[in-house]
Amino acid sequence: MKRLFGIITLIGLGFALWYFAIKPHDYNISFKANTSTGHVYTELLNWGKVTETTVASVGSKSPYQRVVHQLKVANKTFEIDWNIIRLNDSVTRVKAGISQPGKSFINRLLIPFQDTEYEQTTLDLVLDYKSFLDESIKQFSITIDGEEASPEQLCACTRSKTTPEKKAFSMMRDYSYLSGFIASNGLTANGRPLVEVIDLDEENRMLEFNFCFPVKRTDLRPESPDIFFRELTGSKALKATYHGDYRFSEKSWYRLFDYAEKHGKAYKKAPIEIYHNNPNMGGDALQWTTTIYLPLEEK
Repeated sequence: MKRLFGIITLIGLGFALWYFAIKPHDYNISFKANTSTGHVYTELLNWGKVTETTVASVGSKSPYQRVVHQLKVANKTFEIDWNIIRLNDSVTRVKAGISQPGKSFINRLLIPFQDTEYEQTTLDLVLDYKSFLDESIKQFSITIDGEEASPEQLCACTRSKTTPEKKAFSMMRDYSYLSGFIASNGLTANGRPLVEVIDLDEENRMLEFNFCFPVKRTDLRPESPDIFFRELTGSKALKATYHGDYRFSEKSWYRLFDYAEKHGKAYKKAPIEIYHNNPNMGGDALQWTTTIYLPLEEK
């Protein structure tokens, strides 16, 4: 009996040591989202900028895997350690590990025995983000179409460097410039406008890309300080169809990244987007179509 009592005591002491001193977070909440890991990640960064809760800072982040927020609510400081887990190419689990610096012991002591203000406040924070994410998911749809060669085309292009969120504004800025250049130099348009990603800086959320108008092949190469000619060569790629505002089309890239990784396909983070609609004509953005090609590494 004494031995049994001793074993139980040791187990109890070990659990108490883990619960109060080793366990990384005071409180944990998780949920599933019908979207990609990249979408969850970018919306965590965006939520921190627009939520009514004051976000003191992003403590650390790992693209598509983790974001740590420090938040202040009614003069109380909380830390949320968001972990992002891919379940498949269209479903992601979000785990929120929550702590309150300086209050961990009392919070952990009370949580098993009563409903606390701490639990309700932090639950509201997680639900606020989930609602924000759910609204974002409604703004577009993505279909994976399988493997297909990307197009071969001669293009007149401009180059821009900006955040992914401002990509569409850079395109709108250069649209008339490119179309005027083509018309004034006797070139003939030969397809829909497109974006070719040159560099994707995921850590700093910066994007370098070519915005291009395909033209019919010609020996004519008029010079311009800001416009250059680019020969796109077709390559093996994953293809997707995106419906939604062009401002959010990067969300399709993350879906393709997850799809490629789940199916063991090596890929280049250099997507090509082809736009089927003119946003200047207005209409329901959910009816706008973009074809996305994600180049695959050649074996």
